[in-house]
Amino acid sequence: MGLLGGGSESKDYPLILPTIDLQPILALVNRSERDSSLLDEDLLACIEKLSENLGNRKLKGFGLWDQGEILKLSPTEVDLGRTLLIAEMGSGAKPKIQSYEAMLDLMALQIKSKAKT
Repeated sequence: MGLLGGGSESKDYPLILPTIDLQPILALVNRSERDSSLLDEDLLACIEKLSENLGNRKLKGFGLWDQGEILKLSPTEVDLGRTLLIAEMGSGAKPKIQSYEAMLDLMALQIKSKAKT
């Protein structure tokens, strides 16, 4: 429970998981045959909420979608994952990039949970 709350043990808010189809998330994690390249908005929002305490959220580059603006940042402010995806696919591929970022976020959460055990 602490992982989902970002390490906070506060009980000020109830943990309510949305009623979403978990198959696309499982397909991302388990590399199933199902085409999982794009996630719908509800899934993206759920993963974003679970990932809000990951370190890259503090970077200025996390909120940027324009490669020119990203390149103006100092190296310590660049979100490397997003920057590489934008460089490869272009900022016009935002929905696909968001789905890839969701996969990266799920991997980071898995690593974080294993590191705490």
